Amino acid sequence: MHNQQNNALANESNELEEMASMIIPRTVNEVKALYEALVLEARKFKTGSVKLHDYPKDDNYIGVESEGVNSDSGSDQSKEKKRKKANSWTIDEHEKFLSGLEKYGKGDWRSISRLSVLTRTPNQVASHAQKYFLKQEQESAATTATAINNNNKRKA
Repeated sequence: MHNQQNNALANESNELEEMASMIIPRTVNEVKALYEALVLEARKFKTGSVKLHDYPKDDNYIGVESEGVNSDSGSDQSKEKKRKKANSWTIDEHEKFLSGLEKYGKGDWRSISRLSVLTRTPNQVASHAQKYFLKQEQESAATTATAINNNNKRKA
């Protein structure tokens, strides 16, 4: 029995190393942590002890309504995708976004959405990140321009 457990752990370790090599730039420990979180979540789901997240629909979501099943008389207007009004990000969501960004890295919007900012879809997280980085660039450029301007005034 003990030998079987060691073999299972060795096989799992090899599989994790192989997965880590495919998920760049993740370390084996990061892949293992994500894998363990996924296994735990799957177990909770299987036993019914966890409720599925109620993710908000986004523009890329294709659901029953967009198929026309729930539409009224099949008019052209009911078949068009209806765009929801954008909801501003709360301070709490933004803080969770920053934490997820630090933990999972730039570009891993799916992990940030599923593991940090549960109220937003990966597309919404990506859009927020794009605006966040653009704002940071603009603020950095403005700070640099102000410093140069102040330096030029001192010389005059």
